[in-house]
Formats: sequence, C-alpha cells, structure tokens
Amino acid sequence: MTPSLHPGRDQDGEAVPPAADSDPLILKVRCFDALQQPLWAVDAEDRTIEVNAAVERELGYSREELMGRSPSEFLTPESVEVYRSQSILRAAGMADSFECTFRLPDGGTRTMLVSGSPIWDGERMVAKIAVLKDISKWRATDETTRILERLIHDVRTHLTTIVGFTGLLAQGSAGDLNDEQRREFLLVRDAADRVLHLVAGLQAMLTTPGGGSRKAP
Repeated sequence: MTPSLHPGRDQDGEAVPPAADSDPLILKVRCFDALQQPLWAVDAEDRTIEVNAAVERELGYSREELMGRSPSEFLTPESVEVYRSQSILRAAGMADSFECTFRLPDGGTRTMLVSGSPIWDGERMVAKIAVLKDISKWRATDETTRILERLIHDVRTHLTTIVGFTGLLAQGSAGDLNDEQRREFLLVRDAADRVLHLVAGLQAMLTTPGGGSRKAP
C-alpha cells in the first residue's frame, strides 16, 4: 500500500500521535541549543519538560537530572521562597522576572535573573519558558561597591570633622596659641583636607558609569 503523504497519519491513513520529540514547545527550546542564553521550560504544574544545552553548561546539571522536576528543587532555601511568591503570577499565566540563586552540584551557587513567558493553548496556559541570565558577578561587584561607599561615607564624615575642628583651634577658639601651635594645627587641617579631596574623587569614580556603581541588568 502506498504510504500516506498526510502528516500525522500512517500508511493506511490512520492518525498517529506525534513523537515526543516533535512537540512544538520542545522543538522551540531545542532550536536555541546553539545559543549561549539558557532556556528552561516547565508545564502548568511546574515540572520541567525541556531545557537547552546552555542550562546544562551554566548550572552543571544534566538534562536527565532536571526533567520532570520543579526548578525550585535546585534553588537555595531563600530563593525557594522568592520562587513560590511568583507562583500567583505563573498560575495566572503572566510574564514575570525575578532573581534567584541556584545550588550547583559542586556545592557552589549561582545567582540568575529569571524572565518567564507563558505558552498558551487557546485560553489555557500549558507551559512557561524562562530565559536565565547569570548575574553572579554583578551581584558580587555591587556588594563590594556598597561596602566601599559606606566606608567612604564614614571616612569623609570623620575627615570633615577633623578639618573643621583643627581650623577652629588654629583660630584660637579654645584659647590663645603661639605661632608653633597654630602652624601645627594648620598642618593637620591641610593634610586632612587633601585626603578628603582624594576620598571625594574615589567616591565620584564609584558613582560614574565608568566606575563600580551601576544598575542591575
């Protein structure tokens, strides 16, 4: 008998179910395997139905380890709470974007920006595809910048106090001074003032686009 040319039918013309690998959603994810951006697809029950090769590279888990499991199983306890808080948006089929930290097989962690979009079948959400972006380096740099900014603020406060009080003392606010005492107070004030200007320059570097302080991607 001549094979049927109608797609999805056998040689007798009978309908046959599509192979698992021909599922449009799975094919959509796999077509991005050559890209660097990790893609993760879950069904309406939050079970993993497909990941591309970039997810395996970034997180260190094999596709087999991830399939059928919720992404929340691979998160740190703090991020599980964040993930669950997004469940209302996911259940409603709304797009969402949030940060979460994954536990790696080697015991380390990696912070990712997760941006999810729903997949609809008519009026029913059947799945969700999320794009992951590694922001671990940005988070580490940002935390270092915040520490430096707090340190600079404290140093500037103390230096400003030193400059102000030594200036007043040099003017005799606490009593008459001889020339040598006045000169020494002025030396302290001038030295503190120079350091204050250096610290102000460092702070400016941290808060300019070319410095360390920047917005999240």
